[in-house]
Order: sequence, then structure tokens, then C-alpha cells
Amino acid sequence: MVRRNSKITRQQKKIRDAFVSERTVEIIPAKREFTDVKTKKLRVAAYCRVSTFDESQSGSFELQKQTYTERINSNPDWIMAGIYADQGASGTSIKRREQFQQMLHDCRCGKIDLIIVKSVSRFARNQLDFISIYRELKALSPPVGIYIEDINLNCIPAIFISLQGGSC
Repeated sequence: MVRRNSKITRQQKKIRDAFVSERTVEIIPAKREFTDVKTKKLRVAAYCRVSTFDESQSGSFELQKQTYTERINSNPDWIMAGIYADQGASGTSIKRREQFQQMLHDCRCGKIDLIIVKSVSRFARNQLDFISIYRELKALSPPVGIYIEDINLNCIPAIFISLQGGSC
């Protein structure tokens, strides 16, 4: 028992001496490329689509583009990344929508942080397409968020939650 107590006492002394003696402290500077999320402006794009070239839908198409242009430009925390608009394109397939494909390409190239769209059906009528695109955009570095207006749904990666207030 005495032997064990002396071993414990030696260990305690060793620990005490380590804290009492002068220690060398290494200062590691912060990384300079760090950007505070709250000061970074989001590069925001909007996607507009109408399925026909009818006169009634042409007015809606132009109104969508104008509304999103004004909305993005008026937000001091956003930078316009583009208005992507397909007219006369069905929402059932994403393959025939040139502007939609260009928007996805720009997301993959890191040019867009957030996509605003009026409704899920404007983005993709096929739920599997929507889910697969959402997952792809979320997995990008940096991730790309989707804001769907008509259901007030933010599918925004966690890094942007403080700026937008919610996520999928």
C-alpha cells in the first residue's frame, strides 16, 4: 500500500511541477482567408419558367423576370448571379430547359449560392428530379440553397441559416 501511495505521490508531483514550471506557449495565428458568414454577400440567381409562348404566359414570364431582378438588386446582402428563364419549356423534364441546365452548370462552377424560384413546379414537376437536384446542390462546395417562394421553404445549407432563417 505504501508503495502504491508513493507512486501516486510521484505522479501528482510530476503533474504539479509541469504546471508550476515555465511553459512555452505556441501562438497559432488565425487563417487569413476566413470570411465571416454574416459579412459575405450571397450570389443569388432566380429561375423563371412558363410552359408555352401564349400571350397570357408571356406577360407572366416578363413579370417574373422583372420581379426577381428588382428583388435581388434591392437586397443589400445579395449580389445578382443571374436570371435564368425558360419560355415554352415543360417542367416535366429538365433536359430540354437550356437556361435551367446553364444555371445548374453555374452552380457546379461555384457562381451561385442561392436560387430563388416561385414554386416547386417551376423548378421541377417531377419529384425525383427535384430531390436529385436538391441533393446535388447541397453536396457542392460551397453548397447551393434553393428558396421556394409559394410555400416559403428554404432549402438552404446550414452555413446560410443565420442569413435566411431556416432550412430543409
